[in-house]
Amino acid sequence: MYGLVILPLWPAGIVGHPLNTIAGIDKLIFGIIVGSGAFLLAMWADKKVRKFKGKQLFPFQKVAFPVAGLVIVSLIVYFYGGYLY
Repeated sequence: MYGLVILPLWPAGIVGHPLNTIAGIDKLIFGIIVGSGAFLLAMWADKKVRKFKGKQLFPFQKVAFPVAGLVIVSLIVYFYGGYLY
């Protein structure tokens, strides 16, 4: 699935442009890696909470955890991402 996004953008020059980097990595690839990690970590946290409590804590918890994880990581990168250059 990642290849379906990245591979068509590579010949167009969108991915791999030398001025489009953060921490030495292309911004799109950096976002995919960080976003995927945050999403997987939030899904894991949801499963751990369900296992520990034996039930879900609130309606739509399965959706709220990953969305909250992505929002938190997005805010961190937005406010502190300038230091990654």
